[in-house]
Amino acid sequence: MEIRKASISDTKVLTKLALNSKNHWGYGGAKIEEWRNELTITEAYIERNHVLKLVDRNCIKAFYSYCIKKDNAILLDFFFVNVNYIGKGLGRLMMENFLSRIENKGYAKIEVESDVNAITFYKQFGFEALTVMDKEPQNLLELKL
Repeated sequence: MEIRKASISDTKVLTKLALNSKNHWGYGGAKIEEWRNELTITEAYIERNHVLKLVDRNCIKAFYSYCIKKDNAILLDFFFVNVNYIGKGLGRLMMENFLSRIENKGYAKIEVESDVNAITFYKQFGFEALTVMDKEPQNLLELKL
């Protein structure tokens, strides 16, 4: 397995992975369609942001993306694991990779809008929930660096 920079040719695969992974939590087709635009990875998005993928035997099994905000913070924008590999340690591997990439670079904090179902995952790495709404898919978490 290797974690490497995504390329613009990965847009369709990354978008499909994000949609399927989000749907893993049982939101249903109508809700996923409502979120399709915000879960779509475009060529422009890959060119403007840091997008990394976990590849094993030419198969993308997970990916994450982040951007640097103006307030010396990092926004962890996408973080998805293929549904066939959830619970197998790939999320941990990707998070450790992300944290090692940004450590000692002088950033103040990491922010992430998390699905309520993933809050426990982020808390394992020291993130604190700033908002938690059981019925809402997006909750704000923060990790001070």
